[in-house]
Amino acid sequence: WVRLDPVHLRAERSRLRLVLLPPGDIASHEAEALRAALAAHLAQEGYALLAPHAQRWYLRTPRPLELFTQPPDECAGALDERHLPAGADGAAMRRLITEAQMLLHELPVNEAREAAGKLG
Repeated sequence: WVRLDPVHLRAERSRLRLVLLPPGDIASHEAEALRAALAAHLAQEGYALLAPHAQRWYLRTPRPLELFTQPPDECAGALDERHLPAGADGAAMRRLITEAQMLLHELPVNEAREAAGKLG
């Protein structure tokens, strides 16, 4: 299992910034729409994404991973290489994160969140 909580990634001119979502920011229906979109994609590689709480998500992996990660609050701000997943499975996890970013970017639920002034 891997804890996989939702955050906002903001692309800036020369860097990527991780922004923590305020407590209660994601409504349960928004979390389910986001989780469902990601779960369908992740299932293709044997992963299962569970979201028992709107801001507390878990990824069940098909096998134990050799992975080193950091909690989001320790990575908040400008991201660099030391904040990204590392270890033997780090590259595969970084690829999944990039794919997730692309998938989530244009989802209607994120467009609605942004229109409401929330982080998408």
